[in-house]
Amino acid sequence: MSSRSDNVARTFLLALFLAAAACETPRAPGGLVGTPTSPSPPSPAPPPAVPPQSAVPPVPAGTAVWVPTPPQPGSSRSWIEGRYRLDLVLADLVGAECDQVPEDVKNRTYTATVAFVPFQGTLIGLSQATFLQGEACHGEQATAGEVPICNRMYFEPNDFNYDEAWIHFFKRQPPLIEQLPGAWVSLAGVPFGTVRESPFTVTGPVALSYWFGDPVGSGFLACQAPSARLTFTRQ
Repeated sequence: MSSRSDNVARTFLLALFLAAAACETPRAPGGLVGTPTSPSPPSPAPPPAVPPQSAVPPVPAGTAVWVPTPPQPGSSRSWIEGRYRLDLVLADLVGAECDQVPEDVKNRTYTATVAFVPFQGTLIGLSQATFLQGEACHGEQATAGEVPICNRMYFEPNDFNYDEAWIHFFKRQPPLIEQLPGAWVSLAGVPFGTVRESPFTVTGPVALSYWFGDPVGSGFLACQAPSARLTFTRQ
C-alpha cells in the first residue's frame, strides 16, 4: 500500500515538473530572456529631400493686339479723368539674374486714359503698345460679348483722403500683359501716392514676370521692383 502511494506521489511530482518546464520562457545565450535572433541590418539612410522646383508659368496665351489711343473721355465725373502720359520705371529689381532684364523693359512709356466705367469704377486704359487679348484678360465685371485686353488698371481713391489713391494692376482686372519684341511682360502691384494735381507719381512694389528667349518662354525671370514709380502727366 505504501509503495503504491509513493509511486503516485512521484508520478504527480514528475507531472508538475514537466508542466513547469513547458511554461518556462526560453532563455537566449548569455542569460537574456527571449528567443535568440540574428542582429537586424541597419536601415538604409533615407534619400536626401529634393527641393521642389518652381514651375515656370506658361507663356501668355491669346492674341497680341496693338492698342491705339482712344478718344478723350466725353464727360467727367472727377478731375482725375482724362488723358495722360504714363512713365513707368522699375528700378533696382530684386531676384535671381534679374540684372539681365533689359532697360527698355524696366522703363516703359504709355498713353493712359483715365475714365469712369459704369459698374466697374474708374479704370486706366493703356495704349500705344501691344497687349494680350483673350479670355485670360476678363476682369470681375467684364462687358458681355467683349474680348478683353490686358491693358487696364484700376484707380482707387483713399476714402479718408481723396488726394491719395492706389493704382491697382490687378484689382477687378488681370495683371498688365504686354508683348515686346521677342518677349512677354506681366506686371502686378498696387502703387500708392498723392494724386492732387498733374504730374503726380505713385510708388510701391511691383512684380515683374518676364518671358524671353528663342522660342519665347525658353527663358523666364520673376523679379520684384520694391519701389516702382509711375508718373502721370496730363496731356
